[in-house]
Amino acid sequence: MSNIDLSDVVVFSLFTTVLIGLSLFLAGCVQNSPLPAQDTPSPVPETTLLPITTHIDLSTNPQTGLNRTTVNITIESVLRSKWIHGARLKDSIVFIVVNLTIENHNKSDYEFSPSRIKLNGGSPDTRTPPPLDTPVSWGTVHSGETLRGEVVFRVPKVTQILVLNITGTQGEMLFSKELNEGPLIGYDTSKSEKLRALMLNTNFTDVIRQLDTPLLAAQYTSEKFKFFDDNSCKGYTPQEFFVAKQGDCSDFSGFFAYALAAHGYDAKKISFKYYNNEGSFRGHVVAVFTEKDGQLRYATIPDLTQFRNISSLDDMINHEKIRLEFKEIVGDYKIHNPEATDLCHYKSLSEIPTQNKTSS
Repeated sequence: MSNIDLSDVVVFSLFTTVLIGLSLFLAGCVQNSPLPAQDTPSPVPETTLLPITTHIDLSTNPQTGLNRTTVNITIESVLRSKWIHGARLKDSIVFIVVNLTIENHNKSDYEFSPSRIKLNGGSPDTRTPPPLDTPVSWGTVHSGETLRGEVVFRVPKVTQILVLNITGTQGEMLFSKELNEGPLIGYDTSKSEKLRALMLNTNFTDVIRQLDTPLLAAQYTSEKFKFFDDNSCKGYTPQEFFVAKQGDCSDFSGFFAYALAAHGYDAKKISFKYYNNEGSFRGHVVAVFTEKDGQLRYATIPDLTQFRNISSLDDMINHEKIRLEFKEIVGDYKIHNPEATDLCHYKSLSEIPTQNKTSS
């Protein structure tokens, strides 16, 4: 299917008002301190783990609490490990790391919390979890959104059978399967060979050439760079960001969109301004792109791998209103090429509309 040309999207004005949401959260979650590091044994060669996919039709079950259509749950991999980035357990216990994807195709939201997923009846390790590379973000999976991430459990080393259960809003069973698991290996050795090599690659052109899918580009961007907010509406080019290795939402979105555009995707940066609940004037930038099948999606930090399906840029703004908890944007949203560095909407502070002033 042909791509949607974002430059044809009509930019419209919205009225500003007093906002009731929380302030913009850009930097992501703070990880817990790792367990004491010990000597790392030599890894055992890993085996290929095939994804396990369950397609749950909820339209036939009125007790689910989700209105209609389906939820897709895919177990991408299951890793059995004694250590995770220096965190190591006593000999009788092992980590089980489940990498999963949840796609919510329902009209209603799905609340994914630690109480909804059990391995052999046990809950995930959330009190003192080891430092995972892509930990799952607990919370609401909105309609049309996809949640990806890792969940870690601790089980006795002698455990032979692993059964994973995931329940719905009313406690109904959405997923119940016996899992395949690989040999006892080090978590560090389970990373994608391609992604590991890319993380060490210092050639910008070669890295962009290899970031040929949205998921790989999002994983690389999320893991390679650090967030740093300099409170400026001007940022780096993708090449400069690659060298600096840190930046804000504009830089993350720009690099991700640039990588996709290099492989034929219609990808842009979208910037908008708003007032938070404390009356502070804030700005944010997301990346919007069109999949090969024509589906319009957007991604934003703190987790670029959480692609959200949208029907238009107006729909994207509505999603961000819910996520960031504000009422209206200030003025217009703006569309930028991935390389754009000047995302300032106003030349001076005097031009910024007040909360009670209608913007044009």
